[in-house]
Amino acid sequence: RMAAFVVDGIAVMLLGNLASSPLKRQLEQSILLENDGAMFVVMVAICAVYALVFLVYHTFGVFFFKTTLGKRIFKIQVRIIWENRKLSLYASFCRA
Repeated sequence: RMAAFVVDGIAVMLLGNLASSPLKRQLEQSILLENDGAMFVVMVAICAVYALVFLVYHTFGVFFFKTTLGKRIFKIQVRIIWENRKLSLYASFCRA
């Protein structure tokens, strides 16, 4: 499970880098202009983007496929043991 989480972490970092690339350009500009207020706001926004990517990746991966990329590589699935039904979106979100 830990190795699957590491693979998922790498996938989240790659997707987060892609999603936050416009913000990183703004961060570079605020560093060059030495604007501390803008730098703080952009850094918080970048952290929020990474957190959102993490939640969306895990929630929808488990909801639609019962697995994420890392779990699929190591043949791990998320299931409800005592009932034979699909995980709800809320349950998938709570697990993420």
